[in-house]
Amino acid sequence: MDNLDQQLSDIFSRLKTDKMDNIFSTDVMNRIEEEKIIREKRKENMTQSLFLIFCTLAFIASMFLLNRYFFHIKADAITSVTKGYINDFVIMFRTESVSRWSIIAVNTIILILLEQLLARKFSKKIK
Repeated sequence: MDNLDQQLSDIFSRLKTDKMDNIFSTDVMNRIEEEKIIREKRKENMTQSLFLIFCTLAFIASMFLLNRYFFHIKADAITSVTKGYINDFVIMFRTESVSRWSIIAVNTIILILLEQLLARKFSKKIK
């Protein structure tokens, strides 16, 4: 057993592991940097999304306050106008040719989104 241990020790001592350690450490550092960049982008996107939501809510609140203190528009008037627009919109889309084109448009949009998702997935696998 001691002879076998000595032979294995000689074999392992002849192996050069410096290059392997260098490649491993650079690979790990590159992955850490990539993850850091991804997390920074994600954080930036979240910050921008929250800012957009805040601005939208502030705008809606300011419109309500302007209506309450200056314009005094009643909700009944707004809903009747809105219902009229919605009815016009529904009547426009009840025709057969418009419904066919809208179905084609929705299918095209779905196909484009799927193509983009698959392209991103495959580009990540290649890298």
